[in-house]
Amino acid sequence: MIAEYQRFAVFQKEVWRQATSFAWKNLTDPLVRRQFQKLAVLDDDFLPKEEHAEFFRIAAEMDDIYSQAKVDNLSLEPDLTRIFASSRNAEDLKKYWVGSRDATGKKIRSQYVKFVELSNEVTRANGKSGDCPTSLTLTGPNGRRLQRQGRSVARALRVSHLRGRHGRTVGDPSAVYLEMHAYVRMKLVNLYGEEVVKPDGPIPAHLLGNMWGQSWIHPQDITRPFPDKQDVDITPEKFRRNLTAIQMFKISEDFFTSLGMKRMTPEFWHYSVLEKQEVEAMECYTMAWTMFADDDFRMWHCYVPTQEDLWGANPSFHEAIGEVLELSVFTPKHLHKIGFLDKVENDTIE
Repeated sequence: MIAEYQRFAVFQKEVWRQATSFAWKNLTDPLVRRQFQKLAVLDDDFLPKEEHAEFFRIAAEMDDIYSQAKVDNLSLEPDLTRIFASSRNAEDLKKYWVGSRDATGKKIRSQYVKFVELSNEVTRANGKSGDCPTSLTLTGPNGRRLQRQGRSVARALRVSHLRGRHGRTVGDPSAVYLEMHAYVRMKLVNLYGEEVVKPDGPIPAHLLGNMWGQSWIHPQDITRPFPDKQDVDITPEKFRRNLTAIQMFKISEDFFTSLGMKRMTPEFWHYSVLEKQEVEAMECYTMAWTMFADDDFRMWHCYVPTQEDLWGANPSFHEAIGEVLELSVFTPKHLHKIGFLDKVENDTIE
C-alpha cells in the first residue's frame, strides 16, 4: 500500500510542477483559477521519499490500532456504539468510554506525535507562515480520516477568513445552546442523580448516547420536552421489520430520486461494503468515493438498524446541505409516507 502511495506521490508532484509553471493567479475565470489553486498545493507529497513513506506507515499503524481496538472483547464499532446509544447504566458507559480511549489514544500517542511533526513540515513546505502552525487531529471516529486544521481547513473548504467566520458562527447560536445544555443537563440529573451529573457543571460526555459526544439524539427518551406527544424515533420499527442494509439504502435511494437525482449504478450495489465483514481490522467510518471510472461509485459503511443509519464534495457541502436533507428525511410526514409512522399528529405549541 505504501508503495502505491509513493507512486501516486510521483504523479502528484508532476501535476504540481506543471500547474505551478502557469501564471494561474492572473486567470480571470474563477472556476479555472480555483482548480489551479488546488493543483498548486502538494500537501504531504512535498515530503522526501523516506519521510513520505514514514508518514503513511504511521497513518496505517494508527488506523490499525483503532480498527482492531476492543473493550471487554467488544469492538468499538458497531458493538460499543450500540451500547452507548441504548444503555442507561452510568457505570458501564463510563467504563466503556475510558476503555475505548485507553485502547486507542494511549496506544496511538507516540505515532501521533511524529505524525504531527511531519504534517507541520508539509505545512511549512507549502509556504504557510508560522504564525498559525498547522496542527493535525484525528477527525471522525478513527484515524483514517485525517484533517489538517488551521489554514489547511480553510483551503479544503475554499473559505477565506475562516477564523472570523468561525467565531461569528459559534457566537450567534451560543445563547440557544446554553439553554439547551442546561435543559439536557437537568434531565440527566433527574435520571442519574447529582453524584453523576453536577447540576452546575459540564455534562459527562459518556451519557450523551454517542461514543464521541458528537450527537445528543439517543437520550431523546429522557430529554423530549413533550414526552406524551408522538415519538418519531423509527429505530423500534426498523428492528420489528428486520430491515437489511440493502433495504435501508434502497429507501434512501428512493428519497434522493424523488428530488430528481439518478439511481445508483450496478457497480455501486455490487462493490460497496454496507455491513461489517468478519475480518479483524475492518473500520466502520462511513466513506463514499468515486473510483474515477465511468459511473463506478462505492460506499463503505457498517449498517446498524437504528434511526441514525437512515441519515444521510466539499466538506462544507456535507455539513451544510447534508444536514438540510437530513431534516427533510425526518419530518413526520415523510416517515409516514415511507411506512415508518402509522399516523402523523399535527401538534401546535401553546
